[in-house]
Amino acid sequence: MRTKVLVLGCNYDQIPYIKILSELYCVVGTDLNPNAPGKVHCDIFYSVGYDNVDGILDVVKENKFTNSDLVFSAAAQFSHLTAALVAERLQISYIQPEVVRWILDKTLFYDKFQEYKIQVPETKLIMSATELEDSLEEGKSYYLKSDFSKNPNYIYKITSKKFKELNIFWGRDRYLRNHYVLQEEFIGEHLRINMVGERCYIFPLNQDQKIFTNKRILENMGLINKLQILCRDSGLEKWVVKFDVVVSEINYVLLDIGIDPPMRMKRNCENLNFPFFSEYINLVLGKKYKEFPNA
Repeated sequence: MRTKVLVLGCNYDQIPYIKILSELYCVVGTDLNPNAPGKVHCDIFYSVGYDNVDGILDVVKENKFTNSDLVFSAAAQFSHLTAALVAERLQISYIQPEVVRWILDKTLFYDKFQEYKIQVPETKLIMSATELEDSLEEGKSYYLKSDFSKNPNYIYKITSKKFKELNIFWGRDRYLRNHYVLQEEFIGEHLRINMVGERCYIFPLNQDQKIFTNKRILENMGLINKLQILCRDSGLEKWVVKFDVVVSEINYVLLDIGIDPPMRMKRNCENLNFPFFSEYINLVLGKKYKEFPNA
């Protein structure tokens, strides 16, 4: 019997991955949308959202998944928590659920960064509009981000004079669970760092930015080595881990971490005619893969 692979998310962005996986495995796809466009490329499909852990577990039980089968997601980052929980239940190699949990939660990952002596912006937790107004100093610019925000959801650039007009969301949903974090703006070049094992890839976060900080500056500051250790300690060596960093001539701050597919790396691979999709699949499934090219 063919090895089965559970695929969480069958939207348009996931189709290139599903097509490749379907040539190698029996694809059991899931998506909240019963008419998901990737459905036609799956061997078996269930209309179950990736945040429905019990529903996904029912799918793997019905299809008799074992620890010889596989779990894969190229969907939104939240999908990895369900994938990790399913993989843990089946004893399939994947990111540990507790690691996914701190990657999703800004409050937790800023604490994690500081454990590794990685510099982050000074951060204040904000529970209400009144707390926000009291925390803003005249003449300074800030970023306000919800605890589970992923751009562009609930990320605001604000000043003491301009924040009431932004119509800031104060309810509760998947992107705002408990509080916002407030950080003073750090001036410098915004970069995306992709870590793959011990290898580091750096891209300008702004696509129009042609010149960006040399990797050597980040190495001299010790950031690259610290990120390597963080990824290794967290069992993330077989993932493309994304970090957002702002670098000045003398300092840096780390802003974010992600484990969803890296768009800038994918674009670079496509420009160089490198088979990104197949090698990304090989990487995260623990197979032998070709090293990704530098920009």
